[in-house]
Amino acid sequence: NNANPFTEWDSQFSQESTPYQNWTEDELKKILACCEQEQDKLMIHIGWYTGARIDEIFDLNSETIHTEEETGIRYFYFKELTVGKNKFAKRQTPIHKNLEKMLEDFTGFNSRPSSDAYSKAFGLAKKRAGYQDKGREYAFHSLRGNCSTNLENLECPENIVDRITGHTAGDSLSFQRYSKGVTLEVMNKYIKQLPAL
Repeated sequence: NNANPFTEWDSQFSQESTPYQNWTEDELKKILACCEQEQDKLMIHIGWYTGARIDEIFDLNSETIHTEEETGIRYFYFKELTVGKNKFAKRQTPIHKNLEKMLEDFTGFNSRPSSDAYSKAFGLAKKRAGYQDKGREYAFHSLRGNCSTNLENLECPENIVDRITGHTAGDSLSFQRYSKGVTLEVMNKYIKQLPAL
């Protein structure tokens, strides 16, 4: 017959993504204290100060950390890793001063085999910290929300937040098509004001 066999399956095919919730600084500090390895902690700190996705952070190494000659600003070069991500995923994001010491001997994330393994390590630290009752909406990906919220509270314009975190830059055709992006100096002005973790 012509009946649609999937009419009652709408909830199974929902297009809504997980509504990630921000962590509090105190919660993240407890999770950091429960991390097994220093690289697990570094992942969290980079997520806090850049809003980067876990797979983007996992791809960082000594060759993706650069210094702009004119300004001396050190920055992460995030490559576009995933098909389907917007063109702004490939970006340069200034390094917060609190990350500098943590990155002194950094050559890459090599203590775990994949970004998925780091995600699982974060989940285990979350449980050890006593947050096992917090659902999937509290995850490593929540750090993107933390970074965006902190930048918004610094009155950082949305198009600059988008450039820092690798989101599509605003709704304006000027930003999406014609702009070549904001300078590292402008982004750094906001990143250096982010609250310390």
